[in-house]
Amino acid sequence: MSDENLEVSRSCRDLQYQTLEKQDQMLEISTASLQNGKEIRNEVREFRKDAKSYLDDEFREIRKKLTSIEDALARAGIQVSYPIRYNT
Repeated sequence: MSDENLEVSRSCRDLQYQTLEKQDQMLEISTASLQNGKEIRNEVREFRKDAKSYLDDEFREIRKKLTSIEDALARAGIQVSYPIRYNT
């Protein structure tokens, strides 16, 4: 093999190594992005769970207060009627 061919071969090899290094960097970035996505997904799930629990508790308390008010009004002889509810 001539010196020129050896130099071209070395240049190609060096370029392949550089390409492999860049691909490795890209894989690391992709892995980090995937991990971030998983963490965000888990945080959103946890937030939804917490929000649902909080809103369920709040609704339960509101319902208790409403029932107390309705009972007090009924004892006072006041009839409570609700408007017709339409499903939307």
